[in-house]
Amino acid sequence: MSVSATSMLAQTNTLADGYYRVLNTTTSRYACLYDNKGKVVKEATDVDAAGIRTYYGFSRVVSDPASVIYFKKSSSGYSLSSQGTDTNKMLGNYYLQLSYNGVSYQAYGQDSGYTIYLSDQRYYNDTNATGDVSKFDARKDSMGYMATGGAKYKYWKIIPVSSATDNYFGFSPTLQLGSDYYQSFYAEFPFSFASTGLKAYYVDSRSDYYAIARLAEITTTEIPGKTPMIIKSASTDPSQNRIDLLESSSAAVSGNLLTGVYFCSSDNLLEWYDQLAGNHENYVLNDSSTMRVLGIDNGALVLKKVSWTYIPRNSFYMTVPVGSSDVYQLLLPESYATGIRSVAATQKSSSEVYSVSGQLVSAEGIDGLPAGIYIQNGKKIVVK
Repeated sequence: MSVSATSMLAQTNTLADGYYRVLNTTTSRYACLYDNKGKVVKEATDVDAAGIRTYYGFSRVVSDPASVIYFKKSSSGYSLSSQGTDTNKMLGNYYLQLSYNGVSYQAYGQDSGYTIYLSDQRYYNDTNATGDVSKFDARKDSMGYMATGGAKYKYWKIIPVSSATDNYFGFSPTLQLGSDYYQSFYAEFPFSFASTGLKAYYVDSRSDYYAIARLAEITTTEIPGKTPMIIKSASTDPSQNRIDLLESSSAAVSGNLLTGVYFCSSDNLLEWYDQLAGNHENYVLNDSSTMRVLGIDNGALVLKKVSWTYIPRNSFYMTVPVGSSDVYQLLLPESYATGIRSVAATQKSSSEVYSVSGQLVSAEGIDGLPAGIYIQNGKKIVVK
């Protein structure tokens, strides 16, 4: 995004603090924060905003946390936050200002006598850098990023996110187990469930020996932000899986063994025109020897070894010791509350006894243990 000197604009319209999506009026593409490496280069009077990509159509952003932007007003202008970062961290003194024409906004920043405008970069649907305007295709949804451009590309609708409107946030799970659907999820914002049939879990304990991990349900009305979690639903339709975004700042769940990932941006995932933007690589490499991700294996919900190069954005992984099992069976609360299913049937015979949370309680069998439910050799044992 280049910088050009310009006169001061008219007084901006005031937006209430809250969560919004930002939609370009010409391209119908939504702005999404793809990485957190935006910066100001004053020596070259340039602002790097290539970490902000634009996606075509609501279906591309309905379940994407990167499209949800929190606007907060101050005396200096607006600070925008998403994905664990904000515009102040990336762009320094360039607080966002808004100019409203009764229909849409121009968004701009000012510093040291310069004004910079946000504009959806035009996408040229060719295979080389010819810049042929006739090949422009606004429907391309993943490779346009925000930059200055023609005047008609500088106008945006700033739309509140609400479960009661068509601009809602809803989950789109991809993993099916029976009549239930699951997905990994990681976002900065806290939320509550607006639709019925939704649940959120995290991993609170595991046994590397037996290759099991226990899920704990988040039962509070407010589901905290900055918490990697598993979402369970009864539908793949995001309109049936809506949430209400909250502005509170409750702490992330403690004791969570999952590690969240906000970004997955790498040059080799991009087209030629994005690679020209410079250093916008921000990703977590998958280490198959120590990382396990959510999946289905032999009809069970698991954390498993995969051959992916990267951990996907807005998801999570669990770190395990080198040499651990390729697959960890996940125990839902309803499973271990009514009786633990047999796991790791091929495990060698052992006198070691574990609690249902995976803690070693005896190395010499069940003798002397208090009454309760335990695991030995991958099977449930009831001591009376």
